[in-house]
Amino acid sequence: MFRKIFGMRPKALPFLKISVRNGDSTFFWWDPWTPFGPLFTYLASDGPSLLGIPIDATVADLRTTSGWLLPNARSDKQLLLFSYISSLQLHEGSDVACWSVEDVPSKSLKSKIVFNIIRTQRQRKAWAPLIWHKAVIPRHATTAWLFTLNRNPTFDRIASWSLDVETVCLLCGSCNESRDHLFFTCSFSSAVWWNSIMSRFGIEDLPSSWSEVLLFLLHAPGNNTQRTAFFQGWQTSVYELWRERNRRLHDGLTWPAARVVKLILSSLRDKCSRWRLKVSQGPLLASFWEEGLEFGLRELKQLFAIKRNNGFPSMMILAPRAGRSIIDGIPSRDDRWKEKFFVFKINPASVGDFDFSMIPREWSDEIVKIFHE
Repeated sequence: MFRKIFGMRPKALPFLKISVRNGDSTFFWWDPWTPFGPLFTYLASDGPSLLGIPIDATVADLRTTSGWLLPNARSDKQLLLFSYISSLQLHEGSDVACWSVEDVPSKSLKSKIVFNIIRTQRQRKAWAPLIWHKAVIPRHATTAWLFTLNRNPTFDRIASWSLDVETVCLLCGSCNESRDHLFFTCSFSSAVWWNSIMSRFGIEDLPSSWSEVLLFLLHAPGNNTQRTAFFQGWQTSVYELWRERNRRLHDGLTWPAARVVKLILSSLRDKCSRWRLKVSQGPLLASFWEEGLEFGLRELKQLFAIKRNNGFPSMMILAPRAGRSIIDGIPSRDDRWKEKFFVFKINPASVGDFDFSMIPREWSDEIVKIFHE
């Protein structure tokens, strides 16, 4: 590890500057005390012999009471260097090393600024907003980013490396596996993508090919929060589908699409709930991923017998059907109730600023789907 750190010295050296005061601790040839960097590099390795200055000399060694001890300049580089040195005045105090980014001294090194300077600058990709946004989940974004670059080891890529592998998709078993097939022309992944994400937004004619999905997300309808929810759902679907593929490949386990959908929704819901105090969009994003159960008049009739009240014609009587209830512990007769139950809508008007994410909540495993006859 230390060798790798030492290997970074050439990149770090341009950002290190020596502020010369008395010159006693600054080496003339090796330290970056001039705008030209280390003079051994600036004047080449024969500089010490051409100038007659010892290799281990300090800046103070070349300064006397009458001025600088410098030979006559024999090149343009030497002329520039000597002009700079002649303008320096040594004074009391120790030499100081500091970081300098774009000729601006700083007490500390800001890695973000340095990285943007030393990295290779390229044109911003059109798909960048899909990967990097404020509500990003790092591991999901990284997986989506690698698939956008088509760098993950799908079977078609492994086969292109001259390796003998079975290329049939492990999710559907009907087509060869590739990035474009996995997301989302595969019947298994298409079901997950539709049921976990798009069905929640009421979008019809959803694209299934990789390029069309990216184009759709870039021009997704809705406000910023809804668009962010699209990006979150897409990334998490890609991440969990890739996990399911690897689970089948490496562990021999197969999860149904419904379980993968539930995992996607719980991951997004839990993450957004933890953002409530940090990201202003947290509560709104969390609302997109609430499980929700459809409960209408048909479901009400299956739980209650509804009939007219003969004593009061303008009123109806709801009698709980035997063995069916929404909340355990509610008896079928009013006179046997020991507690009162209230159902109300949670909003700022009813609960104020109370943070319900502090209360553990989960759906019961005994909830079953009601089938209409």
